[in-house]
Amino acid sequence: MTVRYRRGGETLRPAGDRHTRELRDLFQRDGVPPWERPRIPLIHDPDGRLIAVGDRWFTAEAEALFDAAGARPAWRR
Repeated sequence: MTVRYRRGGETLRPAGDRHTRELRDLFQRDGVPPWERPRIPLIHDPDGRLIAVGDRWFTAEAEALFDAAGARPAWRR
């Protein structure tokens, strides 16, 4: 796993969602303040795919991975 900060243009397909969403749209929809967005850690799998945005959104693959590990990411603001 790799943890990085936002570069812009990232997309994620949240678990249970049929569509891939731009992070910008997810942040706006959930009311994440603009000054907080660049500081939210992005978790990438070994192949470089974005699988989690802090402790807010996870792909289905990330949920399965974290459930198997018995743990979830926790981001302290």
